[in-house]
Amino acid sequence: MADKNLNPMEQKVYDVSDNDNPANYNQVNTLAAIDAVNKLYGDAGYDDVAQFMKNMAAAESNLGTAKMGDYSFGAFQIDPIRYKDIVQRAVENPGSSASKRADIANTFLREQLNRPDFNILDLDLTKEGHNPYIASALTRMGLANMPEKIPSTLQGQADYWKKHWNTVAGKGTPEHFKSQALYYFPELEEGAFLDEVVNPASQRAF
Repeated sequence: MADKNLNPMEQKVYDVSDNDNPANYNQVNTLAAIDAVNKLYGDAGYDDVAQFMKNMAAAESNLGTAKMGDYSFGAFQIDPIRYKDIVQRAVENPGSSASKRADIANTFLREQLNRPDFNILDLDLTKEGHNPYIASALTRMGLANMPEKIPSTLQGQADYWKKHWNTVAGKGTPEHFKSQALYYFPELEEGAFLDEVVNPASQRAF
């Protein structure tokens, strides 16, 4: 079902639209969306992964403020393959945990977006304007599909992100993940100073 909605374009994430383009749904809401979705799944018994998701968004897109195009979706840069995997796990296994996570997301997003017919498993992501609430829900669903528990340390999270999200084939590095996280959230490491962290304004997302 999702195949027809996957973006066939070969564009890189920077080549299309600026953050101030109205189509890019108010990226300043990225952190609020993460917190809302994390609470949503926390209330359903899932682990608290808000800080990890914030660190991911910092590494992937400078918390959604980088230029983003049509190939990867949202501040976490969800590519078509990952979206297809999320959809297939839920659609092909009715009643499974993956299916129930989709139901949780749909109930929340139908109200949040005022779209009664919204279905997170049947979207054309190129038409959703990098909506941070949709992106956060998809990312939380994607993380829940991974068998390994998310580490609590920043180094552990950096390695986890590289292995499971950016992947070996991706150009991201654990060092980039850590520097971005510390730039935006210096409290993560005692004694971290902003002038010792790479300024993400000069970096590109992955």
